[in-house]
Amino acid sequence: MVFDESELVKKFVNLNGKQLSIETLSRWLIHHRKHHASIVRVWLSFFEKGCPKKKIVYMYLANDIIQRSRRKGPEFGQSFERALRKAFEKLSLPQSDEDTRNRIYRLLKIWEDRHVYHETVINDFRKVLEKRSHLSPPLSDASQSQATYQIEVQTKRQPIPYEPTPVIPSRTGKYFV
Repeated sequence: MVFDESELVKKFVNLNGKQLSIETLSRWLIHHRKHHASIVRVWLSFFEKGCPKKKIVYMYLANDIIQRSRRKGPEFGQSFERALRKAFEKLSLPQSDEDTRNRIYRLLKIWEDRHVYHETVINDFRKVLEKRSHLSPPLSDASQSQATYQIEVQTKRQPIPYEPTPVIPSRTGKYFV
């Protein structure tokens, strides 16, 4: 199959949030990786025009492409790094819901854990998001449990009064509690 930018645009228009759709397009794009500059340019234009829910889908697509193509070469990782900087600058998280915000930060955490990008690059992405959104990142699991623990310790625990269960005789003369 020959690469055609109009075909690429059609595929982006038909992209939905289902994993199969993302993986199928990702594999097709990786197959045409020598056109990575055009692919990333089109990705960024669709990302900029998309609503917050669609932007998540485009971020998942970028994630899939970047991670799958690492074995074949660095071109997508490098091209997407530049595009992601622009995407994070344009991403307006205050208009996004909590779920969208958490998904973006989760994606950054995955990239950090899997060493997709250098730690300084990921921190730059986070700084852009926090500056742009005026929001702090979501609590990590450890800090959430610590916050919950502190709240529990600070609350005064009341003893539960003991009330004995009434004994009810049965027809056979045995007692049940």
